[in-house]
Amino acid sequence: HILAEEAQELLKNNECHLLIDVRSPAEFKASHIEGAQNVPLDHLTEQIANVVGDKNATLYMMCSCGNRSGKGCEEMEALGYQNAVSIEGGLIGLKKLGVKVIEDEHPIMSIERQVRIVAGSLVLIVLILGFLVNPAWFGISAFVGTGLVFAGITDTCGMGLLLAKMPWNQ
Repeated sequence: HILAEEAQELLKNNECHLLIDVRSPAEFKASHIEGAQNVPLDHLTEQIANVVGDKNATLYMMCSCGNRSGKGCEEMEALGYQNAVSIEGGLIGLKKLGVKVIEDEHPIMSIERQVRIVAGSLVLIVLILGFLVNPAWFGISAFVGTGLVFAGITDTCGMGLLLAKMPWNQ
């Protein structure tokens, strides 16, 4: 792992030759660092060899804040890539440091924000159904709440992975 400040220096000195952005294509289209290549985390193992053939090359992996890129580095190591480095702080950290970011005029919502909207809507709808139709509906709220706690503890969000595969995020 390297900090966003170290990545900023590498980018400034043109020393960050293989910058791999593991966010969804829609997130990448909304904003990205010039020269970054988009290889979404859920397609990383099948697509990376097309982007980087040299398993000894230094790959700088980034996402929004550093969580997905850390997972991407683990996948890269499993594939035999010896020098995968996650940028802690990701795009958000680099933006805060003033790194130039290419941004779409009509950005889409982040996956994290979509998860909050879907999870909140589900809880609200099933609470209403629980009070008006049948108390058994309350079980779905418990399921959603348990999923959110699991996502927080493991830093893995099933709903986020599902939403990333939706057509509007491709």
